[in-house]
Amino acid sequence: MDFSASTLNPADEAVLAAVIGDGTTPVVHSRPFKAMGANASITLVGGHPHLVDDAIGLAAELEGLWTRFSPDSDISLLNWSEGTPIEVDPRTATLVDYMQRAWKDTGGAFDPTLLPQLLLEGYTHSVVDATRGTTLPDSARAPGQLGDIIIEGNIITVPKGTTLDAGGIGKGFAADLIVDFCRSAGAMGAMVELGGDLRVDGFSPRGRGWRIGVENPLNLDSHVSVVEIESGGLATSSQLKRRFHNAQGKETHHLIDSHSGESLESDSLSVTVLAPTAWQAEVMTKVGFQKSPADFLHVSRRKGLRVGVFTSDGSWTRSSDWPEYRA
Repeated sequence: MDFSASTLNPADEAVLAAVIGDGTTPVVHSRPFKAMGANASITLVGGHPHLVDDAIGLAAELEGLWTRFSPDSDISLLNWSEGTPIEVDPRTATLVDYMQRAWKDTGGAFDPTLLPQLLLEGYTHSVVDATRGTTLPDSARAPGQLGDIIIEGNIITVPKGTTLDAGGIGKGFAADLIVDFCRSAGAMGAMVELGGDLRVDGFSPRGRGWRIGVENPLNLDSHVSVVEIESGGLATSSQLKRRFHNAQGKETHHLIDSHSGESLESDSLSVTVLAPTAWQAEVMTKVGFQKSPADFLHVSRRKGLRVGVFTSDGSWTRSSDWPEYRA
């Protein structure tokens, strides 16, 4: 969607004009693009004319670090390290630290070491480039020993047999990094969405508050909800997307049960989480598929998160403090 400065409400238009100092309002740039095997988009309020290009370039850079479909990415180097310490980009070290934190915080419901099982379920090649596949050493096992990974600055030692998949947490963290980059580079507001993981901050094209639609998994042209938030992360995961067939011909999907090692079987068709950051929101969506909606709402309430669950019977259940936008 391409927003113009005239979409700002009068009060916020005056505020932004005062901030700029020359009586004008900021230009809004919005562009769709492809990143990390998914559709993506960026919207910036104000900032450098080429900042959108720089942000999309940063998305490509982070994909290069974390993709499992390239043998020279940081993730692939770690997966083939066989216990040898590997020096990685500082952002990769932070990502692995977040993986460990998320694994501990969710009691193992989130587990990025299930890559060998994901390959067995049929997700072996890139969904956007079938010539790019994932290979792992013979030692690879699932689950791995995530808690035994050692991070010393930018040096990471992964136990032999343990492999990592940046997956959704990588998309979420990338969205967080790109928004932070754009804001520090002068944008008055920024929204970045990478394959269902979204982060917003600052002024929206309408002023204060970003309006975000939550997709209906059974009708992608409609929304089950529209929320309005000023900042934070929102992630939606669906078991109806990224479906494959395993060696036995069974239809599978990319959401792996951390206990059984197979594609999750859940009445929850999609799970949406609002959290302070996109990576935190993404992590908690995985928990939502492994609990009943009632239990998931209870767990999320204790963590101070807002969540919504769309189930196979067409029901939409959400937190009591869900920030529904009402025109």
